[in-house]
Amino acid sequence: MPIPAAGFPLAAAVSPRLQVAEHTDSTNADLVAAVRDAPRDWPHLSALLTTDQRRGRGRLDRTWVAPPGAALALSVVVDVTGLPIAARGWIPLAAGAAMTRAVAAQLRGTGNSAGLKWPNDVLVDGLKICGILAEAVAGSPSTVVVGSGVNTRMAAVDLPVTTA
Repeated sequence: MPIPAAGFPLAAAVSPRLQVAEHTDSTNADLVAAVRDAPRDWPHLSALLTTDQRRGRGRLDRTWVAPPGAALALSVVVDVTGLPIAARGWIPLAAGAAMTRAVAAQLRGTGNSAGLKWPNDVLVDGLKICGILAEAVAGSPSTVVVGSGVNTRMAAVDLPVTTA
């Protein structure tokens, strides 16, 4: 999926900073480091995205790699100041539910269905299309980076497992 020349106007309308990277090792790792180094430059809902992530990772440090152009990797800064610490463990679960709704909206009328495999995998017709990873930013306990990787046109031969 190439990044459109017009960018992403709907995302830019709600994000104070939307940065597109030609390629990266990991949008989450890059954004966590950027927020740690310059928090004022990356306010709430700032985002980093790419269609070429080379060393992505998922829950439990699993690797997530896709051929260039076959997936969209997106990480977003979330200010959780108003959220009690005990409730912050729900962030990746809420993100998974939100992504499931977003994917389902894109599937309307296709005969396909989206679902959530607890805790944070989005499925289409029972196969994984997206994973979610949330990380607290060291030194900034009220800032979380939520990343997602969505397979957009990965060939079956490139899938890491048969359930993807």
